[in-house]
Order: sequence, then C-alpha cells, then structure tokens
Amino acid sequence: MSHFSLALAVLVILAPAAKVAALSAEEARVIQQAAAHYLESTPENNFLVSPAEVLARIQSGKGDYLLVDVRTAKEFKLWHLPGAINIPYREVANPESIAKLPKDKDIVVYCNSGHESSKVLSVLRLLEFRAVGMKWGVMAWRPVPATAATLKAIAEGTTGTLPIEQ
Repeated sequence: MSHFSLALAVLVILAPAAKVAALSAEEARVIQQAAAHYLESTPENNFLVSPAEVLARIQSGKGDYLLVDVRTAKEFKLWHLPGAINIPYREVANPESIAKLPKDKDIVVYCNSGHESSKVLSVLRLLEFRAVGMKWGVMAWRPVPATAATLKAIAEGTTGTLPIEQ
C-alpha cells in the first residue's frame, strides 16, 4: 500500500461527506483497497489494550510509549493519565499534531468512552503509527460523575425489547 493511498484513505475518512469532491473510480478503488487491507490485518484485540496494561506501562518507567488524551482541552485540564499529552480528536490529523507523534514508540490513545479514540486509532494506524487504544477510555480508568451519567443514559435508552432477527 503506497503512502499516497493511505493518505487519500485518511483524507476521505476524516472529511465530512459534504466537503469531499466526487471520487474517481481509481480513487475509490485505492480507498477500498486501503480499507480492506486495514480491516483484514486487524488483530483479534482490535489494537486495544486494557487500562491495567496502560497502568503497567506507566509504572514500568520505560518511556517507550506516548499517552495521547484525545478529549477536549477542558476535560484534559480537569484530569488526565500521568504523562499524557492532549491532542483533541478533531485535531489529530493536523500537520502540527502529527509532528508531535513519534514513529519509533507506541502511541496509546484514549478518550472518555473509546468512541473518539477509536476514530483516532484508525487514522493513526492508516498513517503507519504504532498506535493502540485504551479499551473503554477513562470511564474504565476511574469512575467519574460523567461516567455515571453515561451509564444511566445507556440504561434508560436500553429497553431490551426491541425487535431482532434470529
């Protein structure tokens, strides 16, 4: 997979549909190939690590990784994992943000729940960074009021009686 192909795939993934010009058949083919390669080569763990694994890396003191908090700057200032830097997820693909990321270390990304960091993880993997995501985000690291509110919203929004097919 060429770097151009990967860059084009990332651009299309990141850009809102309204801002992307129609793709040529060749561009669509290249993006489809990049996406297929990415999904087919994804390991069983989906490039996710547990909070316990992240804590073990922090406690090791080796410094062979970079923690990237992709929550908002406001959330980061309230609290963050020890040694983390903040790059809000909407800014990760900016050239100045990419320049902060090492190619020779593992990058561990996290957010509140894993939703935003999973987007970032896909982009960083397509850009050939050694990135992993912390499973379930900070809500698995340390319960906070926002987590309780999220869990309550999930419980209230889940009836368990919606139709399914078997």
